[in-house]
Amino acid sequence: MSVRSSVTEMYVEVRRKQYDPKIEFVERSRPPKVKKVGYNSYLNGSLYVGDEVIGLNDEEIRTADDFNRIVCARSNEPARLRIRVRRDCYYKINIKRVEGEQGRGEVLDLEINLRRGGMPLGVSMEDSRGRITISEIQAGSIADGNFHYGDVMTHVNGKRVTDIKSARPAILEAINNNKSLTIRVERPEQLGEVSHLLSPEGHWHRQSHDSTTIIRRREGNSSGYDSGLEENSTETWFTISRLA
Repeated sequence: MSVRSSVTEMYVEVRRKQYDPKIEFVERSRPPKVKKVGYNSYLNGSLYVGDEVIGLNDEEIRTADDFNRIVCARSNEPARLRIRVRRDCYYKINIKRVEGEQGRGEVLDLEINLRRGGMPLGVSMEDSRGRITISEIQAGSIADGNFHYGDVMTHVNGKRVTDIKSARPAILEAINNNKSLTIRVERPEQLGEVSHLLSPEGHWHRQSHDSTTIIRRREGNSSGYDSGLEENSTETWFTISRLA
């Protein structure tokens, strides 16, 4: 993917498969800004958190109601949607394998650089058996396609973290103040090793990667659970739960 360091406008075309697009917009945003895309939405992979929808099938879109009036129509038309979006490609991520590091499976460094702070990561985490484990990943977020379900977080910017209480402020400070964040994870080799963490919604997110030391470079616009956070926000960046 080419480097995109500014806001761009583009068209995406999708086939409308159901009346409910399973998408949420930031409340009162004009034009409507994507807040959440459902995993089972036909728009998943075409629209991302943070996208602003400015046009649809040659009509100008000013509000979420304008968008829903067309896509939720109780008819077979329109069969296809041509959506014009304004996309802020605000982050880059490199994933590197850490050689010679002992762990339960692979050990990876996820290096995230952002042009601005205040953007959520897009993961849910659980304190489980003295470890911080990724339990869910938000579709269309920074984490989507980069973090995996069952990843165990061990370090934030080189500092050891053992529970969410220590990890959360370190992540907030890194992204809000430094605009850069490196998270080290242990990635289990088999799903069976993390089966006790399957969420009620069943949101598995596993995918293969290259075998080189630098596994993947990615640039994108995706944010996280809530795309409306401001610079130096103190809002929660990821949902938190604890297993008994």
